[in-house]
Amino acid sequence: IMDINQTMAVFKAFYLGCENMEKISRRTKVSREEVREALRGARECGLIKYSTKDYNETFTHVENKKLGVYLRAKGIIK
Repeated sequence: IMDINQTMAVFKAFYLGCENMEKISRRTKVSREEVREALRGARECGLIKYSTKDYNETFTHVENKKLGVYLRAKGIIK
């Protein structure tokens, strides 16, 4: 089970433009399933929007302005 630091690392990688779930998983050392769950949760509560295509779940139509506000408020990014 992911802890809050891992979740924040996933959100930060997504926000900074990691292009697919596989790369986020490798960069954060979090399983792809956990990455998928974290991003799905963030999408369900309106922090982000995205679509995916292909096996690696490459992101398209990304909106993450609210996530940026959230990460700044938490001190994760400047």
